[in-house]
Amino acid sequence: MRPLLLLTVLLLLKPLPALAEWTRMDGNASATIYIDMGAIRKSPEGRQASFMMDRSTPDSEGVRSMVDVYEFDCAGKRVRSMQSTDFKGAMGTGAIVSANRTPLEWSDVLPGTRLDVSLKSVCKAPLK
Repeated sequence: MRPLLLLTVLLLLKPLPALAEWTRMDGNASATIYIDMGAIRKSPEGRQASFMMDRSTPDSEGVRSMVDVYEFDCAGKRVRSMQSTDFKGAMGTGAIVSANRTPLEWSDVLPGTRLDVSLKSVCKAPLK
């Protein structure tokens, strides 16, 4: 197999969360929240970004980490979840416990909240 083709196949087999460039945003002893600043992209309503919550121990359903894609309406200061995936392993690895690909309704972002910090970060970030 040609080296470039082999590399392509190996990258496709690797879980997408593992390819992200996760940057720590917040956390405590029980969980840490990360954002993939390198993958923020333009969307019809504003911008989309991926976030991960990585727990120190699994919850009662065996979920250790969750990767969520949120859409931010920068002008309207609203947010909605576009999709979420729950994993058995740390940092978006292991078996998928559940996945939801149905966008949720828009919610207003309240000033001073964690979502407000996220909205400001995502809306100010340069797009690649």
